[in-house]
Amino acid sequence: MNAEAGGVAKLVKAIQAAKDAGYLAGLFDNYRNLDLNSPSYNEKYIMRDPNGALFPGFSSEGGHSQEICPWKA
Repeated sequence: MNAEAGGVAKLVKAIQAAKDAGYLAGLFDNYRNLDLNSPSYNEKYIMRDPNGALFPGFSSEGGHSQEICPWKA
């Protein structure tokens, strides 16, 4: 847990504050990309557009990625 952001205690307080205000709150990660330089990268897991081209993901410090197909996930 990120101590600079307040750690677990601050996260618990933030989630409780959201719930107290009537919101549904919790942790969720919607990361749906596979890094091209990952040892497990395989094109068969990548979503394709209607023309069959691989669907792009994003680029970060780790390199480029492509979006994982929900059916293959």
